[in-house]
Amino acid sequence: MEEIRQHPPQVDDTELTEERPPRVAYVILAISFLMLMASSGLAWFGFPVILPSMLEALDVSHGQLGLIGMAFFIGNVAAATPMGTLVSRLPFRLMAPLTVALTGVAFVATALVPSLWMIVALQVVAGVGSVG
Repeated sequence: MEEIRQHPPQVDDTELTEERPPRVAYVILAISFLMLMASSGLAWFGFPVILPSMLEALDVSHGQLGLIGMAFFIGNVAAATPMGTLVSRLPFRLMAPLTVALTGVAFVATALVPSLWMIVALQVVAGVGSVG
């Protein structure tokens, strides 16, 4: 008795094209990029503009003012790896607003607190938020 072999059905390769993401994905990506640039850009490029008024208002030395600027980058660098892991495990729709809100709240609180050390601590928090 002859054995009957069944062959798998032939698949037309032209039907196996990758599906493109919807246009809304590109809009979300563009908005996320702009939010990132706005939150990080303020710390990187906006800080030198306000230095003279901060020197007067806080009555601090240039070295202490440098500490405020450095605090943002310390938080940024310290949180890079842990925040990268967290962002890869949690949904983007959750992490994007949380990190932007964290950065924004820290910047607003920085403007409201009277103490140099509170400002330094809040800048570390803003640096952590800007990584996400």
